[in-house]
Amino acid sequence: QNTHRINAVSLEHVLETMLGKENFGFENAALAQRLRAFCKDKWVNLTHFIQYERQIDVLTLDELEYAWFVGAGIQCTHSQPVIDGGLVVYVGSLDEPYDPLNLLFVPWQTKAKQGAAGSSIGEGLTAPPILVPSGGGKFKRMKKQTIVLLMDFRAEATFQESGTMTHLEQRQARTNGSWKGYARKGEREPNNFFLNIRGHSTAQYPVLKPFS
Repeated sequence: QNTHRINAVSLEHVLETMLGKENFGFENAALAQRLRAFCKDKWVNLTHFIQYERQIDVLTLDELEYAWFVGAGIQCTHSQPVIDGGLVVYVGSLDEPYDPLNLLFVPWQTKAKQGAAGSSIGEGLTAPPILVPSGGGKFKRMKKQTIVLLMDFRAEATFQESGTMTHLEQRQARTNGSWKGYARKGEREPNNFFLNIRGHSTAQYPVLKPFS
């Protein structure tokens, strides 16, 4: 019986295709190389999106596992705070035995207002914790280091630091509102890679070049 097989692609390849091969389109070459190193042995399996009907403040391993194996990204409900969607990523060799603890979530937020998104929006962008079984029917919250993206499609202003419309930094998110996905007392936000892209042209997204 003939079957179609979808092969996972590297997270590095996803970012290169979307943003550009040379430093992923960012001015800070040294930090871009750290981002590239972070992408090593991380894989995306994506053919479609699942629309969530509930707000997300945590994700379970079962949810991430299902999305990974069916090749789905996650699209959040309209009323979702902080994030609008995300990719499920598997960390490690695909030739080794599968381990659900290797699943990771890479979230994004999109804006389409004329003015650039306020700094608090980017500073507050982070991934929700992953609920991991800890025995006896209990779970613990895990905050993994990841990549977060803010895509500000209609903004036209450049960043003062670089004079470009793309910005890369590595930072801990700051609590922005009452969203339960932020680190609780005794937890800490990881030092995530924050990618902030303004505009929607081929200068920011080379992947659009084949299209009018």
